[in-house]
Amino acid sequence: MSSKVGGTSSLVGDLYGDVTRYRELLIPVVAEVVKSYPDAGLEKLFIVLPKKVIALAPMVICEAFHFDLTGKSVDDKALIALGMTMLPISTHDDIVDEMPKERDLVSCLVFAGNIMAIEGTRMLIEMDKKKALDILLQQINLNHYYQRKNISLLWENKATNFSDYRPGIEHICVFNSIGALFGCALAEREDVREKALGFANGYGVAMQLIDDIREVEEDREVGYSSFPLLEGAPYKESFRQLFLHLDLAEKNLDENWLKVREVVARMRTYAQKLQNEHT
Repeated sequence: MSSKVGGTSSLVGDLYGDVTRYRELLIPVVAEVVKSYPDAGLEKLFIVLPKKVIALAPMVICEAFHFDLTGKSVDDKALIALGMTMLPISTHDDIVDEMPKERDLVSCLVFAGNIMAIEGTRMLIEMDKKKALDILLQQINLNHYYQRKNISLLWENKATNFSDYRPGIEHICVFNSIGALFGCALAEREDVREKALGFANGYGVAMQLIDDIREVEEDREVGYSSFPLLEGAPYKESFRQLFLHLDLAEKNLDENWLKVREVVARMRTYAQKLQNEHT
């Protein structure tokens, strides 16, 4: 589907290790948002944020880049703000993918995402992180833009080969660039921007291929055109592309970027396990 990373996932531990720190950072802030905007429908969407891959993945990647560049962890408030601004990527996508007919649910999905993201933006303004915020908002907007492209490329049309499929998943590459570029900006290392983007492009394609291989039958039912669905088991070319793009992600990393390399290594281990299940 177009952005399945938006939901909660059993893959969190496999791909990102122990994310307890990031979840615990978000929980009290989410509780404050719930108090500030009391509404049962909104609350249901707010309170799941600390469990969502859409929030946790950028936080992990952001801190990995920042630590490799500075030797220091990211300020807690900056990490919280990053996680908060991710919610509309998930909720807006749910509207498009699932097309709920209930007006109340649609309104909750729209406004819960917007409220949480704006609260996160306010937090970064208060921290005087203007440059990092500017980069964050640019990438969020690019994600929204390529999500729109995904609809025409892989929902309304059908991929006939990998070349057709690749432009339709550009949004997932942009999504992975959010945490990477935000971490670089907080570290004041915009000079490594191209390396961070190279990582995000390779890692993003690999992430989407893993998700699409795992959810072939679901995609078949809903009418989403993924390359693994087109190819069919045992997904030989899908796995070849997956590992090729993981290599691309790794080639963009300096040798001493051990935290980010660990993120890539975790995905490679999971991908190898998944491949073994299909051979």
